[in-house]
Amino acid sequence: MNIKSKLLFLVVVCSLLPILVISTMSYISTQKALEKNISEQVASSTEEALSKIDGTLNASIMSLNAWGSSMVMQDIAIDDLDGAISNHLKGLTNYFPYYAEAITLNGQGVIIASTLEKNMGLNLSNDQWVKKTLRGESFQGVVSISPFTGQAGMLITVPIKADYDQNTIIGILAAVVDWSNIQKQLANYSVFSGQQDQRASFLLINTETSTALYSSQGSNELKQLTENEIPPGFESPQEAKFHGSNMLIAEATSKSGEMHEDPGWSLYAIIDTDHAYRSINELRNNTIVISTVMLVILILIANLGARRLTRPIT
Repeated sequence: MNIKSKLLFLVVVCSLLPILVISTMSYISTQKALEKNISEQVASSTEEALSKIDGTLNASIMSLNAWGSSMVMQDIAIDDLDGAISNHLKGLTNYFPYYAEAITLNGQGVIIASTLEKNMGLNLSNDQWVKKTLRGESFQGVVSISPFTGQAGMLITVPIKADYDQNTIIGILAAVVDWSNIQKQLANYSVFSGQQDQRASFLLINTETSTALYSSQGSNELKQLTENEIPPGFESPQEAKFHGSNMLIAEATSKSGEMHEDPGWSLYAIIDTDHAYRSINELRNNTIVISTVMLVILILIANLGARRLTRPIT
């Protein structure tokens, strides 16, 4: 190796080594900060989405209680002979579109008013939710196919108290929360930094029954999940292998609210790691390109300097 080559090698090594060390340390530090920030964003968007769904459930029960306290509901005592309660129910479903059906039962558990004619006159006195509500307790069911609508929904009820004695229950006001509207609401929420698609989606599960209540992948019909279709347990958020791919998964669990019981839901945000960490991948690629360009420039400068220093004296 001649003097020129040695000098060129020495200059490149001495100059490149500190650059590589600084670049690597900066990249690692930035990568960790970005990963933490991304995980926090995913966890926050998941909590926010579930909180809004909980809020809708809370509002639907609060609205049912308010409408149940109307004086017109006292017409239960005469089995709604003048149709005032039926008109009241139509106003309720128009005012709160999340209700797919609203019904009123008398003290014998018979439907005397309904927004759907087919449910009129049904005797439900043997149903457990009817017995519970006639004891003065509200009822909150699980999401299932409703016998009143034939569609997925959640049954909620409130007892109707007599105006002359608050300890006397004269009937029931019940409503079916239309689950398709909840699914549409959830479908409009962004997960991470964009709309849901194959790379980033929400999955809502009833943890007690292992039933999928919402998925952006599929028809959104209620589906019984197998064990491998449920994201693995972990400390949220965390990377995990799911359906054969590396995913960043965050979980939010439902809680009881001011007006409702804990429905037992878990909402998962499931994001492909390549999609979640694309900004980190871009940073890595940019770092490689910049380091390569700097190396080429450094070699050219060192080569030019070496030629000058090793030029023969004339």
